[in-house]
Amino acid sequence: MKNNGAGYQDLNDLKNHLFYIITFYFILLGPVLFFYGAYLFYQEGEYVTATLEFCLYFVAVFVLLNWKINLRFKKLFFLLICYFVSVLVLFVAGPMGAGMVCVTVVLVLSGSLLDRRWVLKFITFNLFTFVLITILLDRGFFNEFAIADYGSIWLIVAVSSQVLGIGLLFIIQTIDDELD
Repeated sequence: MKNNGAGYQDLNDLKNHLFYIITFYFILLGPVLFFYGAYLFYQEGEYVTATLEFCLYFVAVFVLLNWKINLRFKKLFFLLICYFVSVLVLFVAGPMGAGMVCVTVVLVLSGSLLDRRWVLKFITFNLFTFVLITILLDRGFFNEFAIADYGSIWLIVAVSSQVLGIGLLFIIQTIDDELD
């Protein structure tokens, strides 16, 4: 943690410190969550998804602990891993469960960790993903997942969670801009 010329900590340093705290707990508690999730996928017969989630944790830890990788890339990679796992939870648990909560939390977290330029790219990626999920869900592509049971209310839940997540994200960005 560095101080600026006036003796106060820079906002980017505080964001980096927040990132280090979050990744510490991710590395410490992540095995329980990822391995349990992989086990649930395994029980459902989704062997590829279970293996993917199991390996995803180790890849994330490797990137987070590698000192040669840029901190900005680590933040973005960490958020994309969390987002990908949130979408997996969304497919398995359905939109009324933890999936939408996890996606909203990742959106809020992106506002806390990334600068404005990267936040806008993350929002664009998020919106593209939800449009793609909506189209594929409408075409019956996800019939074997729990998300297919919520086809009639998917749009309401998706739009409301996106508005909530992006709204909170912009509130955090406004606070960051004012503090900066």
